[in-house]
Amino acid sequence: MALSDLRTHQFLHARKLVTNPNALSFTDTDWQFQDEQLSIAYQSDADTWKLNFEDDANDVATGAIVPLSVHLRAANDQYDYVVHSSDGLHPMGTDCIGDKTMLDGYTYYYSHPALSTVGSITLDNAAVPVSGATWFDHQWGNFSACPLAWNWFSLRFDDGRYIMLFQLLDSTGTPLPALLGATYIDAEGQVTFWPTEGAVTLTPLRTWTNPRTHVEFTLGWRLDTPIGSFNVESVFDDQTPDRMEGLPYYWEGVITIRDSGTESTSIGTGYLEVVPALISQ
Repeated sequence: MALSDLRTHQFLHARKLVTNPNALSFTDTDWQFQDEQLSIAYQSDADTWKLNFEDDANDVATGAIVPLSVHLRAANDQYDYVVHSSDGLHPMGTDCIGDKTMLDGYTYYYSHPALSTVGSITLDNAAVPVSGATWFDHQWGNFSACPLAWNWFSLRFDDGRYIMLFQLLDSTGTPLPALLGATYIDAEGQVTFWPTEGAVTLTPLRTWTNPRTHVEFTLGWRLDTPIGSFNVESVFDDQTPDRMEGLPYYWEGVITIRDSGTESTSIGTGYLEVVPALISQ
């Protein structure tokens, strides 16, 4: 669980390894995960997700422990789920190992850009009602088969348009142009898959170095796309989860979108995930 407070620029993070073999249960229509701190449930008849979390979280900048409670209900009542390619299957690299017949080196990936969401967040014993739209992602595959790094963007424009974009890098940090993924959803919900090569260009503009780990992340970008050129920038820089053994160093947080020609005005918000090369394992 991660929470970015855009008012205070506080980033809270909580993570633990689940070992209970009975935490996951499902039927033909419903699905539920339940442990001591977190529950996530899906009900297919209402196409609704429910999330409940109660535990202590870590303020990553100060090390303070903060009680955190999150209760959300997210419903599919607009747009729809989007599979990111004609069959939802993406290659993850060019130096992958494993059994290709078992889809090692490939990933399935789909999203919903705007699940209608209501609920509450209680932070340090102060409850706040929340409402808005949730970007839902589901991606799975044998990621350990490929020595990868990546930059991933979910962009929500104020006028109702959406872009999902990811750039895969090899183990040296070199972009793999043929493996760039880009999905555009217009304000009416029409989906377009942009070509992997030539349609979108990503240009790094600014980096930030985590003062605790000394890992560098690119947090300012120029994106040239078929619908225009945009600058994206972190709302605040220190949105870096604590590292758990066996998982990569990564940055994941809220970004703002501006038109590259009129950079002073925000035209949307989004989310960025950055996993640098070389130290990604």
